[in-house]
Amino acid sequence: MLRKVDKSMFLTFERIKELAKKQGLSLNALEEKLGYSRNTLYSLKKQKASTERMQEIADFLVKRIQGFDR
Repeated sequence: MLRKVDKSMFLTFERIKELAKKQGLSLNALEEKLGYSRNTLYSLKKQKASTERMQEIADFLVKRIQGFDR
């Protein structure tokens, strides 16, 4: 039996991927800068991240966009 994938999780992953790319970062580079293990962000395709983890990612990307962390 195939497991149903929550579309919202996949969309979250794609949005993070898009924002990272706009900042010139691969997902692996983003994981490294955040101190996450490899493939942590790829796991967002299939499982929900905690609110804390999503906040960490958002805070980091916002700081990069604002130019505080290059």
